[in-house]
Amino acid sequence: MFCDEWGRHLQDYTIRNGFYDALTEAGLGSLRTGEDPIVFHDLRHTFGTLAVQAFPLTDVKAYMGHEDVSTTMIYVHHVPRYDAADKLSALLRRETEPMSMEPNRAIG
Repeated sequence: MFCDEWGRHLQDYTIRNGFYDALTEAGLGSLRTGEDPIVFHDLRHTFGTLAVQAFPLTDVKAYMGHEDVSTTMIYVHHVPRYDAADKLSALLRRETEPMSMEPNRAIG
């Protein structure tokens, strides 16, 4: 995924060191030493959290290389459902409306 200017694969430590250098430059390096430090793996979790909001779960499963969709499901609780109450209310209205009293017309 990451390569140098000649298209060669970068070593793990090069990418990780760049990540931690960027944290320091952004003034976030001190967060590495707290009880819940920022770690490189957080990038993967951030991707999963955002991806489930944009792509079907089966796609995210494939992107992340999960063998089972249940592993991918850990990211689903992050999907905001701002319109959930409106959707449920509309469904309940449709399901509880009285049936039309108009007589059936014969087709023919």
